[in-house]
Amino acid sequence: AWGDTLEAVGLVAMAMGDRMEPYVDAIMQCVRDSLIQRGKKHALPETPVFFCLGHMALAVGPRIEGDVHDMLDMMFGCGLSTALVSALEKIVHAIPALLPIVQERLLHMLSQILIGVPYRPLGAPVPRRGGVPPPVIHVAPDARAMETITIALQTLGSFDFSGHILSEFVRACTLPYLELDAKEVRKAAAVTCAHMFVNDPICYQTSMHAIEVFNDVLDKLIMVGIADPDAELRLTVLSALDEHFDRHLAQTEYIRSMFMALNDEEFGVREVAIGILGVEPCLDGVPSLDRRLSLETPAGSDMQLGTHQVEAVGDLGDGVLDLQAGVDLEEGDRAVLGDEVLAGAGADVAGLLEDRLGGADELGVLLLGEEG
Repeated sequence: AWGDTLEAVGLVAMAMGDRMEPYVDAIMQCVRDSLIQRGKKHALPETPVFFCLGHMALAVGPRIEGDVHDMLDMMFGCGLSTALVSALEKIVHAIPALLPIVQERLLHMLSQILIGVPYRPLGAPVPRRGGVPPPVIHVAPDARAMETITIALQTLGSFDFSGHILSEFVRACTLPYLELDAKEVRKAAAVTCAHMFVNDPICYQTSMHAIEVFNDVLDKLIMVGIADPDAELRLTVLSALDEHFDRHLAQTEYIRSMFMALNDEEFGVREVAIGILGVEPCLDGVPSLDRRLSLETPAGSDMQLGTHQVEAVGDLGDGVLDLQAGVDLEEGDRAVLGDEVLAGAGADVAGLLEDRLGGADELGVLLLGEEG
């Protein structure tokens, strides 16, 4: 009943706004007392407490900055949960002055959960005594641990960590979990990894270290996108590889992988792969797709590609799709799949894609061509 009361107070606060100020001190005292009781017999669950606190922050904003600051230790002491993250998101939105403190505390919590070591900002000095402890990955977590890990990965990708350079940290925290058996953990790791790198400046940097880090991440994401046993996860990962990844995806080995995805059993995966490759269908009633990788130069490459080389993928796609320009699709107005038109495409091209790029040498000629 007391939990329902706190939730009701939070909803009333949202409706009343700053007119709740006369009652702020009493409400904050109730919230503080509830957090103090944590771990004791008949203690109130944290969820309604965090619900009330988050909505109070939205209602009165900086008026409760001092109270919230004093309660942060108790809040983080409750452990990671969706209720805690939701409350923190509301708090930092309503009270921006608390954002740096909450970011630091939350990054330490996520680091301890995901890799078992304290968070160390990029470029921070290594401790003189003991050095940096090795990361600890949960290779066989129980159900509760998997839930916590999933929430941690989702929080890493969704919380406002503006002002922090997290590319190295995200790589360390997410890549090991792409290989776990738990589907939800793999999905959270893949989505977080793709989202964080799309929004990180490293996506556009050309130093050898930046390209090495980005390619390491892209290797793992591509592997999940073409080989994960779950079709929904394959589609989710490939769909997350938007135009920000194109200058890296234009490398030959990744184009080979995209061609492998053209043979995926899931229609949505094949459609996304066609969109990434930049095939431009010319069949009647078929909408044109953006030409993506056909217009990109591989990241980190000093080679200046000729026109016939850069557009090889697009030309290959056009050539294949033009063979049956008068066909009416039964599927309706949608993208045309490679394996739907390869029947009349000729033995070399059809065999290449149907064998999932078994002939790497032939593909290299098709993609890059030969000078002269």
